[in-house]
Amino acid sequence: EWMLQRTKEVLSGEMPKKTDNIVFCKLADAQREVYARVLDSPDYVALRNMHKRPCYMCGNEDECYSKCCKLDMDGVLARHHHPDGEACKWCPSCIGMPAMSFLLKVCNHLEMLKPDPDEPMKPGQRAKQQDFAEMALGAGATTRDNTFLSRGSVDKCGKMRALRGLLSTWRLRSAKVLLFSYSTVMLDILEDM
Repeated sequence: EWMLQRTKEVLSGEMPKKTDNIVFCKLADAQREVYARVLDSPDYVALRNMHKRPCYMCGNEDECYSKCCKLDMDGVLARHHHPDGEACKWCPSCIGMPAMSFLLKVCNHLEMLKPDPDEPMKPGQRAKQQDFAEMALGAGATTRDNTFLSRGSVDKCGKMRALRGLLSTWRLRSAKVLLFSYSTVMLDILEDM
């Protein structure tokens, strides 16, 4: 299977004038539930509260988080980022980027939280993704479902609901459509629609 990838810069000279339409997509009910569950997890509670005064862990008024209070190692991201169980001097900021990445996956499509069994990953990456999926989606929901019905489900993805409506409208107009995504996994999902 081949995929031709061209950047917008390359395509800009070959395409008619583009029209950007920004469509705000509400999260599907399942996405909203998962998003709330993730925000209530120890990692995200620590990130949200790290600059609150007084310190939400010890009550101290001073900048104390990494000095006297340790990152809760019960959090999936903290546990995988610090396998030795010791917080670093940047905690909890050290898990900020992975935390944002997982929130983006929740907002894009719930299947993106689950590790792809066919994708090669760095050691520990699959376990981290599987642990996060279990925390966010519940036990037993950690295997990616690559079936058309699951990937194209509007129940798991608000963007799919919006895109289905738009594609139907554009199909009636015989319009040509280019979809861009930062995620190749999301493009794979869209390909199945």
